[in-house]
Amino acid sequence: MKSQPFQSANPADESGEKNASLLFWVGVALLVVVAFLFMFFTYNSGKKPLPSEYSAQDLHNGQSVLLSDYRGSAIVLMSWATWCMDCEEELTALENLWISERERGLVVIAVNLDSLNASERIEEMVNGYDLTYPVWRDPENVFFSTFNAPGIPTTVLLNKQGTVLRAWVGPVDFESADVKSEIEAALGQ
Repeated sequence: MKSQPFQSANPADESGEKNASLLFWVGVALLVVVAFLFMFFTYNSGKKPLPSEYSAQDLHNGQSVLLSDYRGSAIVLMSWATWCMDCEEELTALENLWISERERGLVVIAVNLDSLNASERIEEMVNGYDLTYPVWRDPENVFFSTFNAPGIPTTVLLNKQGTVLRAWVGPVDFESADVKSEIEAALGQ
């Protein structure tokens, strides 16, 4: 007589096995997510450039420009791209901020992160919005790693020593009392 494998007559045992299997796969998925987050936040952590070492290219002449050249001035630095809908409004808002605060020592810089083949569209936008503040190109997206920027637009406020005081992701209301207060603090430091 052949022996038969043990089969439970209790359906609760089968349900328990399914729950254990599901729990195992949820645990594996959680472990993968934790490993990914660990790698994401530690990758290049020792090689990340300081904000004061950030450089890009001037849009108009293609020359290398350094953020450290503006030491002694408070700086509002915004990343943008031609495909970014929020960036259009932000570019105009930055122009208004530049006009109203440049005499007080505030520098406004827009950093475009589009690829090199978008030059014509970038020029069209800059000219179309009559931007008078500096516009830089960073097609390698060094901005992201330097300023821990999770998206576009990201706007960074630096004090006169080049220290990042604040970063905003998404559109910024430069007319809000909180933002004005933070810019005032940067101008005063």
